[in-house]
Amino acid sequence: FLANDQIYAVLHGIAVLCAVLYVFGLVLWIALPYLAILHIAFGSLANSQGGIGHANQMISLILLAQAVVAVSALIISLKEKKQILWRCTEQTGSRIAYYALVAIVVCYLTSGISKVKNSDGKWVWNTPYIASQIVKAEYQSHYSRLEEPLDQDSLERANWLVKHPFAARAIFAPGLLIELLAFFALLSRRWSLVIGLGIIGMHAMIEFFMSLRFPLFQISVAIWMVNPPYWIYVIINQAIAQFPRRHSRTIGSPI
Repeated sequence: FLANDQIYAVLHGIAVLCAVLYVFGLVLWIALPYLAILHIAFGSLANSQGGIGHANQMISLILLAQAVVAVSALIISLKEKKQILWRCTEQTGSRIAYYALVAIVVCYLTSGISKVKNSDGKWVWNTPYIASQIVKAEYQSHYSRLEEPLDQDSLERANWLVKHPFAARAIFAPGLLIELLAFFALLSRRWSLVIGLGIIGMHAMIEFFMSLRFPLFQISVAIWMVNPPYWIYVIINQAIAQFPRRHSRTIGSPI
């Protein structure tokens, strides 16, 4: 029934409303469960058509984790304060941000462990063979649509990886390392910044060599791991804190 255009239009309209409520932190115990369930449902529908992918995985996990936090906060509020939590509190907002970060960490840590486990610890050594996947993906994309010519640059990069195996290992090894160390992002905002920038760089490298794009992953990492608003706030505060000192030192200096 999700594939019905009329039903989709209604569900999408409600999703837009819930997204607005989510941004303003209102009735999150309604908005987040709805968004989580709908996102998982449409991701399942897309996978059921045969083209199984994981492009929606991270968003679904983030929404699911945040929905659990929002509903838990409502239950606690009803039990302790006997009132409905209409607006997100600072404590709930912090937990929502934290568990979004946990969901992202879980995705990348699972990916890293799977690579090591499924390759018997030889994933880095086998990275030159990624060239075959690049060629396969390029030809598959070409023959699926027959709209665009083969990307010769992509094929040349695949050929380069085969000819320079140790360079290929050096290029892809940091990506695996950053995935395995993703849990360090939970230690502090600085670690989260470092890991987040590393993951975004890893995706940029994957896109360059393999033409595999995961913009939603990069956006999610930028929002919850890198967290630009926080660092802008820190920089501005530091600049404001330094300004009076310099100003007073100038005024108070002898002529």
